[in-house]
Amino acid sequence: MAFSVIQPWIYTIIFGSMGILIIGGNYWHLFDAWMRNGSTSLTLFIGAFFGAIALLVAPIPEMRWLALIPIVVDPGTNFIIFRFFNKDTK
Repeated sequence: MAFSVIQPWIYTIIFGSMGILIIGGNYWHLFDAWMRNGSTSLTLFIGAFFGAIALLVAPIPEMRWLALIPIVVDPGTNFIIFRFFNKDTK
């Protein structure tokens, strides 16, 4: 099998794994902060970025629209969107 056939899947697996780990870490830190009544520092949209890149470089063109899923699932991205659209006008 030629490397040119395997290469897109390697990128998909690498970026997808990084995205899953970062998004999972964001959820873990949110849960930990909730349990100790503290705050957390999210890595913001980096997990969603890696997840979206993984699905965009996948060699199956029908998977490209799935790139929105990491953006919706990542709590850091949701936090940024919530803060951007819910500014106080005081």
